[in-house]
Amino acid sequence: MFNRKSFTLLSMAPRNGLTGLYTIDRTRSTVGFSVHHAMTSYAQGEFTEFEGLIKIGGNRSRSEAYLSVQTYSAETGSPSLNAQVSGAEFLDAATFPLMSFRSNGFLDTRAERLRLSGFFRIKDIELPVPVDLTFVEEGHDKWRQERVNFEGTVDLLSSDWGLDWATSPLSYKMRLRLGISAVRLDPARAA
Repeated sequence: MFNRKSFTLLSMAPRNGLTGLYTIDRTRSTVGFSVHHAMTSYAQGEFTEFEGLIKIGGNRSRSEAYLSVQTYSAETGSPSLNAQVSGAEFLDAATFPLMSFRSNGFLDTRAERLRLSGFFRIKDIELPVPVDLTFVEEGHDKWRQERVNFEGTVDLLSSDWGLDWATSPLSYKMRLRLGISAVRLDPARAA
């Protein structure tokens, strides 16, 4: 049975007038992960190649989020662990180069947070995952770009996506850690 876990993102509610299309700034964002390794320690790392869009509507129920991650880009600091995470026993990056999240609506829109409903896709298996979003901060950076920042985690059961933990030294669960900084696209450039 699918074990639904949600992204839990921290801190304050967004400004009421905060709207627009934002692109994830990969140089100031992280998509980290940890998996229990060899039943004695955790393999931790980051995916270095990812992209995404966040659309914040004036009416929050019209907001959307998309994230795609290149599965070959797992970086743990150990070439052998990188190969295990991206290899055929776990993410199988050669066959399934992307994992992704896409929102499809809202479950709740309380003032402090947004609870998105959406789908997470790994190895071409797409399952529902609710996502709790709360802004960490928003404002203008030193280049006068409007920016929004989020943090969060999500626990995914490997078996739900056919990840072969029985023959792999990697765990039945993967935890993703998100530190997302997104920049508002200029409406003239986004058109």
